[in-house]
Amino acid sequence: MTTPPLASAPDALRPLLDTVLDALREGTRARGGPLPGGGPEAVAGRLRAAVGDVLPEEGDPEALRHVVRALTEGSADPADPLCTAHLHCPPLAVAAAADLAASVLNPSMDSWDQAPAASELEALVTRALANEVYGETPRGAGLYSFAAPPRGATSPHPPAALVTTGGTESNQVALLLARESLGAGLRLVCGTNAHHSLPRSAWLLGLPEPVLVPAPAGTMDPAALDAALTELPGPHLVAATAGTTDAGLIDPLPEIAAVCKSHGARLHVDAAYGAGLLFSTRHRAKLTGLSAAGTVTLDLHKLG
Repeated sequence: MTTPPLASAPDALRPLLDTVLDALREGTRARGGPLPGGGPEAVAGRLRAAVGDVLPEEGDPEALRHVVRALTEGSADPADPLCTAHLHCPPLAVAAAADLAASVLNPSMDSWDQAPAASELEALVTRALANEVYGETPRGAGLYSFAAPPRGATSPHPPAALVTTGGTESNQVALLLARESLGAGLRLVCGTNAHHSLPRSAWLLGLPEPVLVPAPAGTMDPAALDAALTELPGPHLVAATAGTTDAGLIDPLPEIAAVCKSHGARLHVDAAYGAGLLFSTRHRAKLTGLSAAGTVTLDLHKLG
């Protein structure tokens, strides 16, 4: 088998895209609904049959069609109207097309010389997301630019953001930043409704045992938080939730922020599920109080 052409050659890429689209269509038709039939063993059997030898001595020109079809047939389809059980949303066609461009260019984001334009694009996007939470900074502030803080800001620095692998890592980064700022004695205080990544991150970072605050109606109780902070020696990092995993509930952020302020506690908001409301004129007010947080987790793959 000859060496496959590079992805940067459009003439070579186009027929492969047709193959993928045909296989997606065939696999969707074979699945016939939001989930594949037959359970784990049946799905595994069909996939193994389609893949064959994972590392063959000779490549198969039909491998792309066979594997994509089997993968599609054996996948959960978040775009199906009956698929409502999980958090990830159905991707838009334009997002899938943009993902193709990113795959073709394959920028390596660890240094500017490997991703010149992508580095600036990432800075522009993260700055815009930070502005959605904390307020506008002057236009034109890119990767190597500095700007004055937005009006009413308590920090001397403009809002900033970075891309991580997802909500779990973002929560861990928030705890890391708090630990580096407040010391290794920092104690995490979060609701019983909090995502498991928060107490796990506290353990990974060597922080004291987290304190869990009751969430009797699915959201953190501000009075119970006040009582906990009164009893506990500081410093504290309070982690509120904007969009719980099971029910999408939002903690009372303004009340929690007020409690944190009265105790001098740092506030983090895990808005991995709920931050998409920032882009809704109808529902944005449900995130009132988000800007009081020192750090915020936002997960775009749940935006839908």
